[in-house]
Amino acid sequence: MFQRKQTLFWIAALALTIVQFFRTYGAALIPFPGGRIVTVDFFFDTYWPVAALLYLVTVIQIINLFLYKKHALQIRLTGVVIVLLLGLQVLVGYCLWRLPEIGLVKYDIIDVFPVISAILHFFAFKRVSADYALIKSLGRLR
Repeated sequence: MFQRKQTLFWIAALALTIVQFFRTYGAALIPFPGGRIVTVDFFFDTYWPVAALLYLVTVIQIINLFLYKKHALQIRLTGVVIVLLLGLQVLVGYCLWRLPEIGLVKYDIIDVFPVISAILHFFAFKRVSADYALIKSLGRLR
């Protein structure tokens, strides 16, 4: 399972997705009576659509890793994950665009991890498709 190149692409994409769980998207300064100001960080779970998509993508990626004998299902799930990751990128961009109205926004390289992960999934998609075509062609020789 782990000797195939597409598995390495999926593991790298999964690592990039897991890193997004520990990212802060910004902070809000909340004034309290007496002149005290408190900073509140916005994590991924503050925005429930981002959290839901991130959990869904992570679960599908983990399932996809262990379906190494079902190439057709891996191809479909990889395509679904690519679409979900691009949707996640749009959603993160929208949240970062709206955040300056609430508080301070913090831009980071992690903001483009969904796109990088989608590119890695595309590479894995090509590899699985090639494996599937090879298996189908060898099946015709029997």
